[in-house]
Amino acid sequence: INVGANYGVYALSSAAIVGASGAVWAFEPSKSVASQLKRSVSLNGFANLTVLERAVSNYSGVAHFAEASNSELSCLVEHGASEVNPEQVVQVSVTTLDRCQEEFSWGSIDFIKIDAEGQEPLVVSGAQQLLTSDAPLVMAEFKHGSEFNTTMEAEFRAIGFNPYRLVRGPM
Repeated sequence: INVGANYGVYALSSAAIVGASGAVWAFEPSKSVASQLKRSVSLNGFANLTVLERAVSNYSGVAHFAEASNSELSCLVEHGASEVNPEQVVQVSVTTLDRCQEEFSWGSIDFIKIDAEGQEPLVVSGAQQLLTSDAPLVMAEFKHGSEFNTTMEAEFRAIGFNPYRLVRGPM
C-alpha cells in the first residue's frame, strides 16, 4: 500500500518487485498527479497496480486538499485555513485503510508506505485493524516541513510495533 503515491516512485517500483502474483494499491488525492501516475501504470503495463484518487486519514468522507506547485507538498487542510490560497483548494474523497481492506477484500498486506504531509498519525489511526492483524512493515514520514509527528512513535508502540529511525549517512 502506498499512501501519498505522488507520481509513483515507490508504487511503480513496488509493482515491478511484486510481479504479476502481487498487488500494489496507490492512494493519490490530486487528480492531475493521479492521472500522470495512471499513465505511467499503463505505459509500464502494471496491471497489478491500482491507483485510487483518495486521501487517507482516520475517517471516510470528503476533505479540502491544497494543491501546491510542488506536488510533494500538497496536503489536506482545514476549511478556510488562512495559510493557503483558496484557488488552490479542491474537495477530495477521504477513506481509511481499514475501510479499504473491507471494500477491496485485501489479503495479507506486507508493506505500507505513508507520506501524507502531516496526516501520518491520522492514517495510522484509521488503519488499526489492518496494522494489528497483518503486522506489515511500515515506512512512514515523521517530518512535515519543519514539524515532527511527535505522536507517531507512541502510536506505533501502542499497537506492538517497534519503530526505528533511519539516519542519513555521509554525503
